[in-house]
Amino acid sequence: MGQRCCVENDSNHKDVVWRTIPTQRCCVENDSGNTINDETNHKEVKSFSVFDCTSRESAIKLPLVDDTSRESAIKLPSYFEREVCELEVFFYIGGQVDAVADKQESRSTYTFQSGAQYTGQWWGHARHGLGIQAWPDGATYAGQWDMNTAHGRGRFSHYDGDVYVGEWCHNVAHGCGACHQKDRTVYYGQWNQDLQDGHGVESWRDEARYEGSFKAGQKAGHGRYVWNDKSEYQGGMENGCINGYGEMIDSNGGVFKGTWSDSVIHGLGKYAWPDKRQYEGQYAFDRKDGFGIFRWPGGRNHEGFWKAGAQHGAGVHTSDGGVSQSGFWCKGVKMKLVVDPANN
Repeated sequence: MGQRCCVENDSNHKDVVWRTIPTQRCCVENDSGNTINDETNHKEVKSFSVFDCTSRESAIKLPLVDDTSRESAIKLPSYFEREVCELEVFFYIGGQVDAVADKQESRSTYTFQSGAQYTGQWWGHARHGLGIQAWPDGATYAGQWDMNTAHGRGRFSHYDGDVYVGEWCHNVAHGCGACHQKDRTVYYGQWNQDLQDGHGVESWRDEARYEGSFKAGQKAGHGRYVWNDKSEYQGGMENGCINGYGEMIDSNGGVFKGTWSDSVIHGLGKYAWPDKRQYEGQYAFDRKDGFGIFRWPGGRNHEGFWKAGAQHGAGVHTSDGGVSQSGFWCKGVKMKLVVDPANN
């Protein structure tokens, strides 16, 4: 998720564009100095979704790009299951059915009816011990076997160049391991039943990086994102998205601390600009919404209600000199302005 935060232009009244998941917006001060609205010309940013894998007929049934169910992958047999029936029915050595062995032994290369070839150790009719199997489409597995299942430590290379190296439990990635997706992502960490689960580190070609907790193939719990422009997020994750309390530091030095929902700011938060401006209050779906206070350097501030990113409702604007003006705003436009008698 190529997340960033606020980007300011070179104008006197600096526009701010939030760029996060999806595009995040903040506030823009107009020429009056009293009205604040969200920038609408925001930029689209590439989204780094949760672990980017393609469903396929393989032993490594990784989650899909959109993290939908693995039903399609589950319905397909893994590579390891394709030749099991053949081995259970018969096994020929020199044209004769081999008696069930009572020990582990190495044998010559065996070619299956599917065209796959296995070279390694056996226990009777079962691949057992250390061995290498190659399938006709170019996929290979090299590692430990336990009674015809990949079990222990091994390396599976998919025909498209993706590679998993690590621990296995009866044909599924389980334990600690690394998945290298060709020209895309790399994941190092814990696995549970073919899914990322536990602590892990995921990195992308553009040097973006996530380190934190995973659950059932999705980022969940606490994590830390760092992007190639040095912007950074640290905080809660749920269902592969930023959720809960978290802190984001923009590459330009802006800082947001507050709550998130599905990777957008939602709830209570505080954003501080490098030039000392700051907003603290309520947000709804990336925009100031509810009660909040916007402060400028020198003491000027606006305190009041907001709607969809603009002042909306009652508010009090205080100048640098401490003069307060109360009034009502509608969609960022002052409708009524009265000098506070207490300041006369």
